[in-house]
Amino acid sequence: MALTSREKTWHDNHERLYEAALQEIERVGFNGVRIEKICEETRLSRPTFYAHFSNMDGVVSELLCRFMDGITRGLEARTKAPHDLEGVIDELVGLCQYANSMTSERIRRELAAYLPRHHDIDLFSTSSVFSILTR
Repeated sequence: MALTSREKTWHDNHERLYEAALQEIERVGFNGVRIEKICEETRLSRPTFYAHFSNMDGVVSELLCRFMDGITRGLEARTKAPHDLEGVIDELVGLCQYANSMTSERIRRELAAYLPRHHDIDLFSTSSVFSILTR
C-alpha cells in the first residue's frame, strides 16, 4: 500500500533527522551532540525532532534496533531451513561481523562508551533475535 503524502513526509523527515544525528555523533561524539545542530542541518524544527525522538537515547535505540533488525532478517532466513545450534551461532556471528563492518569506527567507539552509562536501554531481551535464539 502506498504511503500518503503526510506519511511520506513524516518518513522522510525521520530519515533526515536520523542520518543527521548519526553524522553529528560521527563528527563530535555523543557528548558533543546538540539537537540544535541536527535541526539546523536538516532545516527542521526542534519540535519536529522531538516528535520523532524523545531525546538522543531515541536515536541510539533506533540505531540498535536497525542493527538487530538486520540480524533478525538473516537469522529468520537461516532458521527456516533445517538447522543446528552451531550453524545458527555461526550465522549470528557472521551477521554481527557484517553489521559491525557497516558501522563506522567512531560510532562503534561512541556506542561502547555510551551504552554502559545507559544500561536502561535493553533492546536485546525484547528483540526478535532473542526470541529466535531462545526457541
